[in-house]
Amino acid sequence: MITFIAAMYEEARPFIEILGLKKRADEHHYQYFVADGFEVIIVGEGLVSALRNCSRHFAIHEPSYDDLAVNVGICGSSSGNVGDLFLINKITDDLTGKTYYPDLLYKNDFTMSSMTTVNRPASEGEGLYDMEASMVYEALTPYFTLERIFFFKVISDVFDGRDIRDKNIDPYGNILKHAQRIIDFVSNIRIEPKLDLDDIVIPDITDRLCLTETMRNKLKRIIFYRRLNGMDTDLSFIVDIVFEDNSKESKKEVFDRICDELIRKTDLSFSKKKVDEGLFPPFTNIYAEKDIEVLFKNRNVVRIDSYKDIFNRSGQNFDIQKRSPALILARQRGQFIYKGARVCQDFGNDHFYYCSCMMNCIFDCKYCYLCGMYPTGNVVAFMNFEDILKEIDEILKIHPMYLCVSYDTDLLAVENMFGFVGRFIEAAKSREDLTIEIRTKSGNPGIFSGFEPSDRIIFAWTLSPDKVTMLEDKAAPLDKRLEAMKACSDLGFKVRVCFDPVIYYSDWEKDYLELVDKVFNTIAPDRINDVSIGVFRLSSDQLKLMRRRRPDTPVTSFPFKSENGVAHYGDITSEMISKLKSKVREYIEDNKIFVWEEGS
Repeated sequence: MITFIAAMYEEARPFIEILGLKKRADEHHYQYFVADGFEVIIVGEGLVSALRNCSRHFAIHEPSYDDLAVNVGICGSSSGNVGDLFLINKITDDLTGKTYYPDLLYKNDFTMSSMTTVNRPASEGEGLYDMEASMVYEALTPYFTLERIFFFKVISDVFDGRDIRDKNIDPYGNILKHAQRIIDFVSNIRIEPKLDLDDIVIPDITDRLCLTETMRNKLKRIIFYRRLNGMDTDLSFIVDIVFEDNSKESKKEVFDRICDELIRKTDLSFSKKKVDEGLFPPFTNIYAEKDIEVLFKNRNVVRIDSYKDIFNRSGQNFDIQKRSPALILARQRGQFIYKGARVCQDFGNDHFYYCSCMMNCIFDCKYCYLCGMYPTGNVVAFMNFEDILKEIDEILKIHPMYLCVSYDTDLLAVENMFGFVGRFIEAAKSREDLTIEIRTKSGNPGIFSGFEPSDRIIFAWTLSPDKVTMLEDKAAPLDKRLEAMKACSDLGFKVRVCFDPVIYYSDWEKDYLELVDKVFNTIAPDRINDVSIGVFRLSSDQLKLMRRRRPDTPVTSFPFKSENGVAHYGDITSEMISKLKSKVREYIEDNKIFVWEEGS
């Protein structure tokens, strides 16, 4: 359903006529028109009416995952021409000072603008003005994610010092000439459905196992995981199971055996690709704090007070934002350097830290912990690099530092935009007690010729078999990563191989052991500084958030075991580490192999 929301009948009439909508006689609080796939609600003029009637409508007619809301109406302006149409990218409420930002991710050629919502008609000031948009936004956000909300405004009056209520503003005529264009745009937006764990139904045949609620939830998770990967979820074989006796213990033993077999035979055949054709390319939209100079040529730059106004909004759709991320340019405040997390390897360094001059990554790996760490898929770049260096120097006064600078992003992938990697290399050259690791999945061999090698810089590549790289959208394929890694090593840089995270599926052993051979046949073992091995694991709390934000991604849907706040593969974990470490030992010595294990 696409809902058009207007304050006055004359603003709504073009859509009612074009779409052939009929008035609903059973709604007496506001005017309501509907036909196949479309509806119009007329919420009344002013902030109070807009909030009350819009909220009432969606509380009664709760929208589905693919419904859209479109506010259309007239506005006053200090410039421009009567009849000009704008798609609104920022709304400021004049009364409260609050700002609101719709997520404009779908390709369009509308002119974009910010606007101010006032509680009475304005006849002076700069920009666009209306009388209800901020409260419409407030009413919609409990029901819609931000990329499904649109605000279209048409100039009806250009200020000349007189009150606009004395004007012949002609809402119907001004909106009519744009109505079909607006209808066509929103009608072409397609929201893809998601498979959710709640969609899984446990078949009645499992009643033979006398499942507890915990057991039912575990089985649902296994079925869900297999279905995401296109595997058979038929459980009819349970009918033929013979129990040694009819005790609960016997049935639980059989249940555990069934689950273990189903888990170990799971494949990673997830091939569903999200359709990006209707979305803006990454960084089309730029949000910049007011004191940040924007050097990128872009048609849609929105000024903000703080990056948190965009980054921390409620109602964001992480999944779709990752396919069309905005760039947020900001100044970092407060702490810059943090102690390394216990789920990360310290490589034998007593003083292990990390820092983030960027938050979020332009790559879209479907198992990335950032989905459980940040509420948004948008990317922040902090432009005050010198302040990071000051904090580094303060810590170096106390003790040496091993600093990972590319955990929460991939700095090398955006080096041509920001130059952070080059600046970190220069920083390490002049600081004897500073060692920096730069982790990446990029595949640009030419970029290293612009850097001067240093013993205090380690470039670390995360490497995965081809089946897993299918889940690493926008990252370089394996061959390109190996090419870049070899070029980096040939120039004299230290390189680290990271088989981390290792993802489980039925053929993992074959694929990962072949990967080890391929790596060491591409780069001589004596040119590799060390190797990191770690099976997929993450904070249990992060896993919950990842499943909530991207419920239909395969890796995080695995029925993990949670211990001491860390989710992992259970008994499979030690088995995977042992086999992979034995293979790596064929090429390099033990003291160059670092393995992450709980408690290490």
